[in-house]
Amino acid sequence: MSRFRTSLAFALLFGTAATAAFAGTVYVPLATNTALGATQYQTEVWVSNRGTVARRFDALFIEAGKDGTARAGLTPAGVRVTNGATFLLGGVAPQNKTGMLEISGPDPLVVSARLTGARGVGTAIPVVSSENLVPAGQTASLLGLQRDSERIANLAVLNLGRQAATCTLQLVRSGGEPIGTAVQVTLPPLSNRLFGDVLAPETNISSARASINCNQQFYAYSATFHLPSGQASVSGPAVSTDSELTAPGGGVSGPLCGAARPGVRCFDQAGVFFTPLRGTPTKRIELPFPNKIEYKKATVSLDVTLGPWFAKQPDRIHNLFWFAQGTNPDRIGYANVRGPGRNLVYVVHHIGYPKEVEGFRLQGNHAMQPGQTYHIDYSYDAANKPVEFTVKNSSGQVVVHDTNTQVGTRRLFTTTHRYLIDFGLHDEAADAPTYNWKYANLKIEMFE
Repeated sequence: MSRFRTSLAFALLFGTAATAAFAGTVYVPLATNTALGATQYQTEVWVSNRGTVARRFDALFIEAGKDGTARAGLTPAGVRVTNGATFLLGGVAPQNKTGMLEISGPDPLVVSARLTGARGVGTAIPVVSSENLVPAGQTASLLGLQRDSERIANLAVLNLGRQAATCTLQLVRSGGEPIGTAVQVTLPPLSNRLFGDVLAPETNISSARASINCNQQFYAYSATFHLPSGQASVSGPAVSTDSELTAPGGGVSGPLCGAARPGVRCFDQAGVFFTPLRGTPTKRIELPFPNKIEYKKATVSLDVTLGPWFAKQPDRIHNLFWFAQGTNPDRIGYANVRGPGRNLVYVVHHIGYPKEVEGFRLQGNHAMQPGQTYHIDYSYDAANKPVEFTVKNSSGQVVVHDTNTQVGTRRLFTTTHRYLIDFGLHDEAADAPTYNWKYANLKIEMFE
């Protein structure tokens, strides 16, 4: 594989000036060329072309604190990478500057980065894309912060929105006690801000946590420096255990429920598993129930704590769940609630019927209250025909109950489709997002 190295300034002078349409943009959050103690830290970036033809990317350094949308007088460096080659871009930041590096290029290009310090020792830097940025309203947690006589920790926040962002930062000790009070800062559009030696004046602290929340999409990272050796480590936001990966034999992997209940497959998610926010209004879980098995019955139960009704139109469709056999017409159960003006709670089932049939409803009128938790039970019995829908309030009182026998199939059976369950809706047509509602204690059972 051919390999090239050049500085960003060199690429700016000699890179092609042609303009190309790019598939996307990523950001190297820590682009630096600064000294700390006796060590000069620099960022190196690799761009590899996996395609069969030469590709071009643009790179632009955005200094910390600057508005990244103000492009007057700034010209990205254009770099051409031949097919199959990897380009090593050094000198990505001017002397004594720190910021972020914007890289735009077509899909066959892949990017990685490294921070180098003393004696060439390097540490990987995460590259930020639409896949790992933090949506507006969510909280990023940076773990493992420490400060002592030899180590300091820096922290940086990137505003990846096109508008100014208001961000709240809180430092927390390993035992959960706050370090000082939360700090609120404003970041210009598409900008980054560095907080150096963020744990000062602490003199012996480890395993501290930083929690960051912004009202624009963002990213945050921490960098810990060992001053005597010049070694550094860079970490992005901690990863949540809210994962659809499952451990072998785990309680959420959809195994048989046990010898006491042969032929019943289960899926459980205890506690609050989803809170819709503006950046993430919906959640999909691909259920691990195998296809090519004839299931006679399916049940869904969960708790939903209502947040506010959608302000634009409270009587729009607010989602409880959408349970399907892989495609929209094959809805096993689609449950919703409509707010003031309608006060309607209902579930629609369609599976086994032709597409021209709209589906069949179970419903009841009830004024569900924001802030209250409701327990939902739904049962679709394909073999014996009853379909049942029950909603109880926090006191256990039944507020909605309905049944019917409009079952379109004697079996729940698929050879190709997955079983899916979705939560939340987008703001479109009659649908309303359920911002700040809480979905909890999900249990699904499939009976063979």
